[in-house]
Amino acid sequence: EGLIERLLQHATILKLNDDELELLSGWWDINGDFKDRVSWLQQRFNLDTVIVTRGANGAAVFYEEALYEHPGYRVKVADTVGSGDAFLAGFLHRRLKKDSIYDALNFACKLGAFVASRSGAWPAYTLNEIEQLTDL
Repeated sequence: EGLIERLLQHATILKLNDDELELLSGWWDINGDFKDRVSWLQQRFNLDTVIVTRGANGAAVFYEEALYEHPGYRVKVADTVGSGDAFLAGFLHRRLKKDSIYDALNFACKLGAFVASRSGAWPAYTLNEIEQLTDL
């Protein structure tokens, strides 16, 4: 708990999943709905961006006091190992290319879903395969 708090004081982006949000909420007695809890983390640690992956329920990004949500893509899950890392890599890649928050979130959801639909933490893919992804 103490180490996480010290590390977050140096972060600008926090990516976590629903379970991790619940854990942090318990540690620091954060109350309220989803948006309240994410906003508390952003303000407490002066974070630019808080990203929460929600498994089959998509993901959300809290940026500049606005909440962006994406329902995710429905895929037949083969292996979830690596899907969160792929999601974050996709989001950061698109933000570095100056995509909007929502466009980066959409791409991240596609990449995370694609990885979850394949065996192994980092399956081979082409950018075209990811761009063309719709619900499987």
